Amino acid sequence: MAIEFGLSDFLQPAAVFGLRREFERNPWLEPEEFAQWQRQRLERIVRHAYAHVPYYTRLFDESGLAPADIRGPEELARLPLLSKSIVLERLDDLCAEGLGAFRPLRMQTSGSSGRRMSFYLDRRTNSLEFVYYWRYWNAAGYRLGDLFAEFTSEFYLRERREDRLIHRQRLAGRLLLNSLLLSRESARLFFHCIKDGGARFLKGLPSVLHHFSLLLRDERLGILPLRAVFSTGETLLPHQRRAIEAAFACKVYDSYGHMERVVAAAECPSGGLHVNSDYGILEIVDKAPLPDEDGARGRWRGRIVGTSLHNLGMPFLRYDTGDVAEGDLACDAPCPCGRRFPRLRRVLGRQEDVVVTADGRVAATLFLVFNDAPGLRAGQIVQEDLARLRVRVVKAADWSPGADAGLAARIRRHVGEAFTIEIEHVAEGELLAPGRKFKAVVSRVSAGP
Repeated sequence: MAIEFGLSDFLQPAAVFGLRREFERNPWLEPEEFAQWQRQRLERIVRHAYAHVPYYTRLFDESGLAPADIRGPEELARLPLLSKSIVLERLDDLCAEGLGAFRPLRMQTSGSSGRRMSFYLDRRTNSLEFVYYWRYWNAAGYRLGDLFAEFTSEFYLRERREDRLIHRQRLAGRLLLNSLLLSRESARLFFHCIKDGGARFLKGLPSVLHHFSLLLRDERLGILPLRAVFSTGETLLPHQRRAIEAAFACKVYDSYGHMERVVAAAECPSGGLHVNSDYGILEIVDKAPLPDEDGARGRWRGRIVGTSLHNLGMPFLRYDTGDVAEGDLACDAPCPCGRRFPRLRRVLGRQEDVVVTADGRVAATLFLVFNDAPGLRAGQIVQEDLARLRVRVVKAADWSPGADAGLAARIRRHVGEAFTIEIEHVAEGELLAPGRKFKAVVSRVSAGP
């Protein structure tokens, strides 16, 4: 999920500032008052989908449903899930009639989980995304116009400026750092550019932010104090959070979202990962209980399904994101920050990011083996089949021959003795490929539906 802070977002000031007023109010509303707001939004998009989107017209008619039957989130379960394969096969039918009137943006996923999926966002979702980020960052002290730095590859690839290290967007208060060129040499330049330029906020993928923080430590550049760091686009691992917060002497504010702009969650100052229930409706399906862990009681895990409340050009109703989330009883308690939106404990990533055993068990938190692992700078587990795990590691300065055996033992505590574990030493550039999202766990085995 990306945001472009540019003038184009202010060419619709009524849309931006109208939505901004609602978004500033919504997290603090009494549950009954917000539920009414959400129901009105849902009813509007369901009526629109039935009247103007051929796929949903047929779906409702063939199911014997009318738009009035979906009066709130609890009735959404009467509709079948919208899978990525349906979007791939029925793209035209999923678009609203007269799509051009919505000034649509044609988007395409990266294809990391298979085929690249095309879809459309209407132009107003730019306002949605802008206002969502505005609220999320505002909670960390950011004010519109403040200078912030951002590690990005998308801008440099799109503009064909892959060899350029830094680009300033002065009007937007944005300092773009080329993550494609992050190295020991460029880290020093980036450090001084952020420090001397006066940026007090930093945004990027967790893997890039973590890599940058390690380079600052290795080069003994010292702490770069910031007001907040914003991580997005990947699962933020606990050891990454610790290293980033140490390097920048501030809190990391994590977030969850995706290109389809269906659902979003963002971390508050108290550390709660709040579902942004005015952005989209988030459901958990295939919810399964988990053993209590580290004092967390009533744990569960399930798959994230989302319903858009804003994209009239191509509405997504009960879209199966393929992402997995966890919660517990603490998530049901009031958050110390005072926001009323529900919370998740964490988002684990896609189903492809978990290891599956031969007896059908799922090891969804295997990435935790890399936390404070001695002798390890970075690591990745690749499940090739039901019998073999390939572990790619980048050695740290304190690596010793026993480090590999220790890591293998950590992994076995999660998955048992059924796997052959092969540890492979790789260069940092092989594991953290510039311009690509990093995954700590990659499985080539299906984890289920």
